Amino acid sequence: MTRETTTITVLGAEDVARLREVRLTALRQEPSAFLSTFDEQVMWSDDDWTRELRRGTWLVAADQGDDVGLIGATSEDDIPRDDRYASYMWVHPDRRREGIGTLLLMTLIARLREGEVSSLWLWVMDDNPSALRLYEQTGFRLTGDRQPLAADPTRHEVRMIRRL
Repeated sequence: MTRETTTITVLGAEDVARLREVRLTALRQEPSAFLSTFDEQVMWSDDDWTRELRRGTWLVAADQGDDVGLIGATSEDDIPRDDRYASYMWVHPDRRREGIGTLLLMTLIARLREGEVSSLWLWVMDDNPSALRLYEQTGFRLTGDRQPLAADPTRHEVRMIRRL
């Protein structure tokens, strides 16, 4: 399995179960990387997952039938209407440093450009140097915004932006 055999799929209305499964896998494997928890989202109903899928654009990376990555882009109230937030970014731990994160990000950016999105924003944990490096290498820049996590004020996230 290599990046060359990895495919990116844009999830459609019929892919609610796939979004749920990949997201819950990410939360199970990397609980400290996300604000949401497995225990919270495993309780979501099918309707909750359907609403989540409709809230944005979701891409899954797969290799030989195994889902190995996820990213989404959603619109939110705290950014301009023609901007999006990147969220749910995850690459399976066994597949990191293979370029899958870059592939997910660049595929998402290309898709958002087609939809005339101006900028892509994200929040990332400031104690995750690998993620910070990935985002910087794909054109994101720190905005100067930094905030503590509500669940653990000793940890902070920083906001980044990439103009499209």
